[in-house]
Amino acid sequence: MNRARCHGRGAAPRPADKSGAGTMLALVTILVLVLATTGFSRLTLMTQAGTSTHRSVRGDMAMMAAESAVEEMATRLRAAAADPRSPLFARLRGEVYAGSSGRLELPELEATPSALALLDSDQMRGVKLEACKATVELQRQFEDLPYEKFGQVRLVARASASVGGGERVVRELAAGLELKTVLAGIPRPFDQTALFVADAWSVTDFAEVNRRRETALGWVQTLARAADEARVLAAPASADRYKKLRDFMPSAEELSERVEKLPESRPMALYALGEEEQRYPLDVLDLATRISEAHDRARGQLQEAEQGLERVRRTPANPAAHEELLDRLAKALEATQAALDPIWAFHEGFQFLTPSDERWSAVSAELARLGEAHWRRVASYVLRDRNGRTAAQELEELRSKLGPLGGVVFIESSAEPIVLDGTWSGKLVLVVRDGRVVMRRTNAGAPEGSLLTVVSLGAGVEIEGRVEASVLLAPAGAHPAVLTMAAGAELAGSLVATRLDARQASRGAVVCRERVRSGVTTERSTERARIGHYGVTFAPEFAYRTVTRR
Repeated sequence: MNRARCHGRGAAPRPADKSGAGTMLALVTILVLVLATTGFSRLTLMTQAGTSTHRSVRGDMAMMAAESAVEEMATRLRAAAADPRSPLFARLRGEVYAGSSGRLELPELEATPSALALLDSDQMRGVKLEACKATVELQRQFEDLPYEKFGQVRLVARASASVGGGERVVRELAAGLELKTVLAGIPRPFDQTALFVADAWSVTDFAEVNRRRETALGWVQTLARAADEARVLAAPASADRYKKLRDFMPSAEELSERVEKLPESRPMALYALGEEEQRYPLDVLDLATRISEAHDRARGQLQEAEQGLERVRRTPANPAAHEELLDRLAKALEATQAALDPIWAFHEGFQFLTPSDERWSAVSAELARLGEAHWRRVASYVLRDRNGRTAAQELEELRSKLGPLGGVVFIESSAEPIVLDGTWSGKLVLVVRDGRVVMRRTNAGAPEGSLLTVVSLGAGVEIEGRVEASVLLAPAGAHPAVLTMAAGAELAGSLVATRLDARQASRGAVVCRERVRSGVTTERSTERARIGHYGVTFAPEFAYRTVTRR
């Protein structure tokens, strides 16, 4: 034990054992390195996130500028299409033929002052609108008419925004807008008429009219023979009066030439051309009914004349008998003439189109084309009762949203009448399949150039007062449309009907208006519609929107 203690005291001291402290230091060092690395990584990620967020925000600002430019081009396009003073007004209404793409550059739209003004704000500093482009990419004919077409406008705007270090983010927006160009009025060639009825037999019985005509012509001959017979029996003074009456009577041949027989072709159309403000009372259309009363009066006068002749035969020397007969002959002749005059006037006011006419096939085909399928194809808007709202309400909402309506609006059905009163500006063709359309003193004060045409595919049409519009009662299958006109009502425009119940419309009249005529026939017999009669409409929403980011 002592040795051990002595040995301990005398030996040199050994270094202390530091292995535990070294391990701790290493751990601390590693921890610091880990924390430093983690902190650096977090700092790097935060910096990257900040940069990404900055680029995203700046990209959104560039996108805002591009969207603003596209919307401005679309707004200016709609306005130019409706403004006759704009160069685009005529260009958008140009004709397109088979084999042509119908492509149009629209540089007039590429200046976007409102979008540029947006970039002047402090919030948009560093944002630049680099380019705008407007093009009608494609146009095609609906059918075979070069002036009725559909297509698509492509609007492109590219904008960029600075993100620092000379770098910029770019956003390019391309949007497609569908367009339709249609004739906003009565289609050719029917626009050239004040009145056109494809089925002339729907207004009256022409065979019955001709039977009454032949009867009346026979009465004139009967009266002539009675005057000749009485003249022989009369004293000189009375005989001279019979001669004067006889000389006044036309011969059967002369009267037959003057009052021609009406055609009885089946099928057959009738039409009236007319001049500005020329009035066509519709009660003249049912000629058979109209002349029946005159025919009955003439028959009564003839019978009285025949009775007077019998008295003269019994008492040929009686001056009073001759005086009475002369009076009755004159009245019978006047009544017979009154029964024939409406037939003459019908010939003067109306013309006929029959299968023997070279125009028949083309006109018949054109009318047959104007059925429901055609109007659906060219319609810009289709309305119907839905979601508790009627089509009539939808029409009013569309009108309040878009202002003056143009193009074709197709109404499938409406639980309540479509009421057109007051002023309907624009160039509108309103097609109604079912229900009722009521027109009350419509468009009396409409701006110059406004056109309103109502097309019925079976809906009833009612007119009150003077209405500045045209009406087409189109082919409608088993349930043709009925036109009802209030007493004194006037349709100042054009009336075209597949069939027409003349009794329902008899209290009104059609007034010829040159302004509804959509075009002229050239020297080469080619038909062209006037530019101002085209309606150009655009879809309310873009057909597509594509964004390019870089």
